[in-house]
Amino acid sequence: MTARRVHPKTNEARPRPPHLERERPRHTAFVLGAGRLGAALAASLASAGWSVETWTRSARRAAIAGTRQHRGALPASVDADLVLLTVPDRVIPAMAQLLADSGRVSAGTVVAHCAGAIGLDALEPLRAAGIDVGSIHPLAAVGKGSSDLAGHAAALDGSPAALRLLRRVARDVGLAPLSIAPDRRIAYHAAASLAANGLVSLADLAVEILGVAGVPKDKAADALVPLLESAVRGLAQRGLPGALTGPVSRADAPVVAAHLDALAGTPAAEAYRLLASRAVEIARAQGADPEGLERIAALLARPHRRRKR
Repeated sequence: MTARRVHPKTNEARPRPPHLERERPRHTAFVLGAGRLGAALAASLASAGWSVETWTRSARRAAIAGTRQHRGALPASVDADLVLLTVPDRVIPAMAQLLADSGRVSAGTVVAHCAGAIGLDALEPLRAAGIDVGSIHPLAAVGKGSSDLAGHAAALDGSPAALRLLRRVARDVGLAPLSIAPDRRIAYHAAASLAANGLVSLADLAVEILGVAGVPKDKAADALVPLLESAVRGLAQRGLPGALTGPVSRADAPVVAAHLDALAGTPAAEAYRLLASRAVEIARAQGADPEGLERIAALLARPHRRRKR
């Protein structure tokens, strides 16, 4: 045992210099499921100084830097401050039941799922066993090999103890917390899906239309990505409604009529009508010419037949 240093005159203990103070123990996390989101969370936490273990059934998952990995059978003990369930949504209730029945987690551990569309009721077996439960859902389209979650938002929910730890996760990883009421969670998830998955679907339609214009599919996607990136940058810089550009924002009815003519009879026609109708409302908020916007609204509302050439 190391003796305390005392002042020779006062016989009082001297404060230890900062570099000799015992380091605070690192937070620990156990990530169950090492798919894209699980890998990104594990790597981000490890990079932020957490001690991280991961588990996956698959022997083919790539190694996650800075973590201790388990493969195959679920470990007999899942010992950590925080257990994150990044398994598929449909598996979460069964995993919660297994963890509760097997005693793999103990009181003092927080167990949180990372699903956007389901609530805490999926973790009820754990809550009934006295475990603090919560959820953290990063609002991010996590690609293969991606691990940087900083700058994204995340929906948090849980018991007071769970929320304290999940806010620490958000702070350490660089996520901006969102508070979503349990009965509004599916609307939140629908918005996230519309923004991220809808963008990909929209790009696919645009690639198809460029094909009609004679642009090969591989070149069409390459051409569209910078356009999409510039639109997102505009949204980040100017917000809504300022980010809207194009013919609707200029109240240019003849160009919209030409678009409708070009798209008549294609799968993209209805998508164009729906999105352009929304753009009319955004353009109104921008202060675009009201008469031009009325003409566009009328064009979008009536059935369109391709004009004879």
